[in-house]
Amino acid sequence: MECSVCGKKAIARELCRAHYLRQWRAGLPAIANDKRSRPIEDRFKEKVSIDSNGCWKWTSSHADNGYGMIWKGTKNVAAHRESYKIFVGPVRDDDIVCHKCDVRDCVNPKHLFLGDRGDNNRDMFAKKRHKFGSASHLAKLNEASVQEILDSPETNTSLAKRYGVNQSTISRIRTGLRWKTALS
Repeated sequence: MECSVCGKKAIARELCRAHYLRQWRAGLPAIANDKRSRPIEDRFKEKVSIDSNGCWKWTSSHADNGYGMIWKGTKNVAAHRESYKIFVGPVRDDDIVCHKCDVRDCVNPKHLFLGDRGDNNRDMFAKKRHKFGSASHLAKLNEASVQEILDSPETNTSLAKRYGVNQSTISRIRTGLRWKTALS
């Protein structure tokens, strides 16, 4: 097949690579019978299956982080954000659409709520979905070494040198500002 503009080898839409990319950057016009040119609401409903918990599980493509993705305009967007926009209302760019059910590929609007980063982090901590203690990939200490620090009569400085952490870390452990959830 040849490009309808210049006669070179066509790659898509009867266009060569250069002409296709030029049209794509400008926003491709809809093609008859193209699935992506149908309204997003219609395409959205085809990509959902409902599980026993009432979650609308996303059955189409997913990003590496586990969230569903859907094609909108000229790019892939998060399916749970689109679900909120379709069924609930507008979402500002700085809003985060959070999950009550904690299922990343759930797009049920009843399971979604708007918030900011702080709301999402508070929700995560309240549900203990974060990695704390020695489960954190950043942890230099484990529960046993923290217990030794709490029981030790040594100074913060000497303990910090022994465990390879900052003196303030030892102080925060001893005052209960750090590692309290890992030991309780």
